[in-house]
Amino acid sequence: MISVAVETSTATGSVALFANNKLLGEKTWSRDGSHSEFLTDCFSQLLNEHKILATAVQRVAVGVGPGSFTGVRVAVNFARALAFANSAKVYCLNSLELLALQPSLQNHVGRLSVVQFGFRDIVYAATYEQKLVEGRAQVFELEKPAALTAESLELKLNDAHLVIGDATTRLSARFSPEFLAKCLRQSNVRDIPMASDFVNSAFFMSNPTLTDWIHTIPLYIRASEAEEKLKRGLLTPS
Repeated sequence: MISVAVETSTATGSVALFANNKLLGEKTWSRDGSHSEFLTDCFSQLLNEHKILATAVQRVAVGVGPGSFTGVRVAVNFARALAFANSAKVYCLNSLELLALQPSLQNHVGRLSVVQFGFRDIVYAATYEQKLVEGRAQVFELEKPAALTAESLELKLNDAHLVIGDATTRLSARFSPEFLAKCLRQSNVRDIPMASDFVNSAFFMSNPTLTDWIHTIPLYIRASEAEEKLKRGLLTPS
């Protein structure tokens, strides 16, 4: 079975190609703006390198955010279009949990928090616990993804544990030294999710929860800047 995974919730985008449970290849790129041009080109390169037709793709996995609004839209629209064209099923996973599934964490057992920079002083945060189940590391959600201010996040984290994601570095000036001391870090752990991380998800287990293209929905969590301004009366609808 040929599967494709895509993740563009941060400035680093990636697309991965799988045959059954095996990763055939992955392409990555960095882009501050829209990922759409890079994603399409890298997807075509992957298919050509492995002599696979786009019509052979039977399943699609996508990181639905939270993250960059533009980036999340690109990944979701790509997944929707490919699934619609191929009558394929889609596996949706929030991008914070996807980051927690990276291979560098496969030997970690216990609690971990994912804190990604969102916008201004907003961070996207979620808490997970990783356990070994029948010899396989599995991630369980303790607190679902939420949009928090830096100050709110500091109040929530009461004990020292592993923290991954780029928020503590990008917003370090907003946090107290005491808070940062609780954020245990590992040098071999990435702060950005990658499409290849789906190999450790339920997507490749016996009965993954799949959806169709029309129910593949972005996970934005917070309102857009324009929506916030509209609520505050700083904009008027046209």
